[in-house]
Amino acid sequence: KFEVIPLMMHEALPGHALQHAVARESAPGTNEFIAVFERQARQSTGFTEGWGLYSEGLGNTLGLYQAPIDKFGALRMELTRAVRIVVDTGVHLSGWTRQQAKDYATANTGEPEAQIDIEVGRTAWPGVQPAYTVGEQQIEAMREMTAQRLGNRFDLQAFDDAMLQWGPLPLTVMRHKLKDCIDDQKCSKTLQTAH
Repeated sequence: KFEVIPLMMHEALPGHALQHAVARESAPGTNEFIAVFERQARQSTGFTEGWGLYSEGLGNTLGLYQAPIDKFGALRMELTRAVRIVVDTGVHLSGWTRQQAKDYATANTGEPEAQIDIEVGRTAWPGVQPAYTVGEQQIEAMREMTAQRLGNRFDLQAFDDAMLQWGPLPLTVMRHKLKDCIDDQKCSKTLQTAH
């Protein structure tokens, strides 16, 4: 229960549910199956999952983690993500066995065995778990850069709207697009006014 707020921020609003709704609007298809396939085929994990983690962080901005139990839930999810990164690199770079990965995850999260099996299973594809955190850090860095460049004209909601409209571009492409937009008088207005 203590992870409900960050989980909803990640999976629902302003996380993946909003992200996918915007993607459907910006890439309409005649068939929902084809539209979902096209979205999946052009996803950038760094952006997609980075957006989910970034959304969890917006809970701080919105003041949603006021109660100690809610703060604990947000920190617990951060811990789980950190453990996933260690397990990912342990398995794919250091040759850990599944049991070594499970032992590490158990020792560092205290989660039940069934959840540990799920967590270790999430590391099957190399680099996916680190991509979550790299994506979050890159989106936060782009937000900071935009806020610094625009000063008091910066609007957080407008920035978030632009990120969702441009996603799921690879993060380096998105950074270049954002810099170009900030330098372009007409485009930069989209980052200054909430929609």
